[in-house]
Amino acid sequence: MANTNCLEGMACPKCKSEGAFDIEAKALFMEVTDEGTNFYEDVEWDDDSFCRCCACGFEGKVQDFTIKNQEEADA
Repeated sequence: MANTNCLEGMACPKCKSEGAFDIEAKALFMEVTDEGTNFYEDVEWDDDSFCRCCACGFEGKVQDFTIKNQEEADA
């Protein structure tokens, strides 16, 4: 089943898994205390963010996991 939310258009270029992925992102953490935080918002990543497939361990950038980029590379 194709992803339809925040991972839409993404798949691992090695094993073709559609997620889960570890992605390096920026976020705004709210009400940070010595114990940590329970609130965050504005999570953002871009094509140059680190990405790792949780299924096979392949590592690259988000752009490497974009199906459109994979298809163009295969053409």
